[in-house]
Amino acid sequence: MARQCKDQIREMGVLENMANAHIKMGKPKKGIENLEAALTLAKKMGLKKNQGIILKKLGDFYQHLKEFEKAAEFYEKGWPKIRKGTDFKFEYSLLNSLGETYSELNNDEKALICFRHARSIGKKNSDQYLEAKSLWNMSLTYQKSGPPEEAMSFADMASQACPENPTDEAKKLEKEIKEWVLKKVEEDIKGSGL
Repeated sequence: MARQCKDQIREMGVLENMANAHIKMGKPKKGIENLEAALTLAKKMGLKKNQGIILKKLGDFYQHLKEFEKAAEFYEKGWPKIRKGTDFKFEYSLLNSLGETYSELNNDEKALICFRHARSIGKKNSDQYLEAKSLWNMSLTYQKSGPPEEAMSFADMASQACPENPTDEAKKLEKEIKEWVLKKVEEDIKGSGL
C-alpha cells in the first residue's frame, strides 16, 4: 500500500519492520534483502540519517551471522552518516558494536579506538552506564590481548563509573566486573605462592 501511495518513508519503515520479523523467524538473509531495499530508498531520498540507521542494522544482522568483516564494513559506512544526527545512544551503540566486531576480527587496536569514542559519548552525555560499559569493553580487550595491568586498570575504572542508582542492566554489568576482579585477585594470590 505504501508503494502504491508512493509514500517512500512509510515503505522504508515497512521494509525495516519486515527485516526485524525475518530475523526473529530465523531468516536473516531475507531480512538483509529488506534492509538493502530500505537503504536504496533512503539513498534515493537523500536521507543520510536513515541511511546510517539502516547501515547499522545491516551491520547488526551480519554480526548476528558471525560475518564480522561484512558487519564492520556496514558499521564503518553508517557511522559518518549518524554522527551528531541521531540520539547519542544510537551512535554509542554503533561504536560499541563496531568495537566488538573489531575484537572478533582480532583487531584490538581498532576495537580500543571505538570503545574510547563510545566512552567519550557516555561521558559527554553524563551517562554513567555507557561510560562504564565502554571501560569494561576496554578491559575485556586487554584481558584477551594483554597487558594484564591494563585489563585490571580499566576494570577498576569501569567499576567506579557504574551508576549509583543502577538499572537492572547496570547491576548486571557491575556484578560481571566485580566477579572478574575477584577471580583475577584470587589467581594473582595463588600465583604468588601466598
